[in-house]
Amino acid sequence: MTTEEIKRSLHRTWIPFFSRFGKLTPIQGLSIPHILDRENVVVVSPAASGKTEAVIAPLIENLLLDTKAGSLNEVRILYVSPTRALVNDLFRRLADPVNYVGFELGRKTGDRPRLDKKHLPQVLLTTPESFDSIITRQPRILEELNAVVLDEIHLLDNTPRGDQLRVLLNRLRKFHDKLQYAALSATVDDMAIGTRYFDDAKVCFLKSTRALEYKLMAQDNIVDEIFCLARARNLKKILIFFNARSLAELFSQKLNRPPFHDAVFVHHASLEKQRREEVERLMNNSEKGILCATSTLELGIDIGDVDCVVLYRPPFDISSLLQRIGRGNRRTDSLFAIGVYTDTWERMLFEIYFDRAIKGQLFEKRYQPSLSVIPQQIYSYLYQRRRIGTTLKIIYSFLPFCKADWFGVNSCEVMLYPTTLSLLLYSLSIQS
Repeated sequence: MTTEEIKRSLHRTWIPFFSRFGKLTPIQGLSIPHILDRENVVVVSPAASGKTEAVIAPLIENLLLDTKAGSLNEVRILYVSPTRALVNDLFRRLADPVNYVGFELGRKTGDRPRLDKKHLPQVLLTTPESFDSIITRQPRILEELNAVVLDEIHLLDNTPRGDQLRVLLNRLRKFHDKLQYAALSATVDDMAIGTRYFDDAKVCFLKSTRALEYKLMAQDNIVDEIFCLARARNLKKILIFFNARSLAELFSQKLNRPPFHDAVFVHHASLEKQRREEVERLMNNSEKGILCATSTLELGIDIGDVDCVVLYRPPFDISSLLQRIGRGNRRTDSLFAIGVYTDTWERMLFEIYFDRAIKGQLFEKRYQPSLSVIPQQIYSYLYQRRRIGTTLKIIYSFLPFCKADWFGVNSCEVMLYPTTLSLLLYSLSIQS
């Protein structure tokens, strides 16, 4: 489809989601037609390429084709994001365009645990843990669901939280066999990642076309070096990543001098939520500033345009490096990053990381299921079915990484309730 054809197809959603940009990004032009055709998609493209709008706008457009959708007091799109901070950032970004089309945007997280059953939002943002809470305690909220979006799926995949999400989706399919799915990722090597979460995953992949320029510096006199570089390249906003919050705090004091005096901020998980959000606003609205952060800003939280990203010591893997440097130079066709090393080995690691990042080779770990998820999800499902019970065969059916003989599913049809859970776990422990 051409841009004009897509624009005509997005009859109700073009104006609130895309009109201020005037055109579609390449990943939007690639993925929107598949979503409008109600296909399941995995959208893979660099940070700040418009993946969220590429998915949410056509999903809402499909809903609006149903004349009843606008009047229903039901959750129709479930958007699962890895962290509460990302949920809050998405809420700020999407509230106005979603409200423009007559829908309501809601969020359910540990910070905002309540949902008003009498006034449910059509689009609900949540985390995997809150998704678990909903399906366990209030499954009827999801009875009229049309679509599920899995945001930043690479951060969850191959972790216990990713396996928790896989089980939750299987549980959801127990009363929903016709859902549309979309998964989003900025950095992923495994193009089959979507198949672990849903069937018929159409991959919409766009490789980064932004040139990557990087500079490696020793930690000696690094503050002076950064300021010299800022003057030489007219850097107004600098984002510095540290692997420990103590370093972020320490360097925020060292960097607080002209021309960035009183414009140096700190962002890490130990800060109160209100303070973190205030720092994000300050960095976004300031003409100049330096932000010292940990991995809390590795994700797509909006802090405005950044001229340079500094990595103090190598991150934990290549994917993390790409996430971090992808936060910079969003309005240009190139990335500029600085790697600060403390010894020869770290310099070598930086060289390998940047070389592999340029070539798009992430060397992701082979998937290994996390069996620790099994007892937690059994508890959760038994609570969901606490009034009517369930069987071992049903429990086995939604645990995608279990062996059938662990539960004896062909012979045991005993109804299970929460009070019989200890017997089940004992059986599991002696057979695995």
